Amino acid sequence: MTEEADASPGRPRAGHFAVEAHLDYPILAKVLGVELGKTVQTRARRAQPAGRKWATRTTASKGAAVERVAAPPDDADEPLDRTALRSTVVVTPMGFAAELETADELAVVDGHAPTAPQERIIRLQPCPVRELARSHPGVGCGIHSGPLQGLLADNPATDGRRKAPQPPRWAYLELFVEPEPCLARLVAG
Repeated sequence: MTEEADASPGRPRAGHFAVEAHLDYPILAKVLGVELGKTVQTRARRAQPAGRKWATRTTASKGAAVERVAAPPDDADEPLDRTALRSTVVVTPMGFAAELETADELAVVDGHAPTAPQERIIRLQPCPVRELARSHPGVGCGIHSGPLQGLLADNPATDGRRKAPQPPRWAYLELFVEPEPCLARLVAG
């Protein structure tokens, strides 16, 4: 609201103007990046649990629909395959178009190819926190690696059918391997 100064008697004339509501995301990202800790390691360590909580809230709000989609097909009896399929479903509501690469299209990144039976690759694009990931990779990528680490921690070695040969052991993200996508690698063994 603005008031116009006027020499006439009575109250000043009031005028209104519209202001577009707008979140300054780059500033918010910088604040988040700095306030999670003083060092890169501290920020990354604190971002992972935040990512786990974000994924938990996101999937909980979708309820049974996520669980139905996350249920692996019958031919995906390997724990690594089940976790990879579930991971694509969990990160999708977080803003990614997640694609699980098939064995014949597994990416060779930085000169090393995955060993297909022991590694699954998920192509993540576009990054919903791209600017934060570029300016504070420990925070932006920590937020996204948290859910992957959580899925690995929650993955039982057996599910009642038979003993699983190699449950997934760890996951990591490779940032911006091409102009846009990041890769999530889930590794067994």
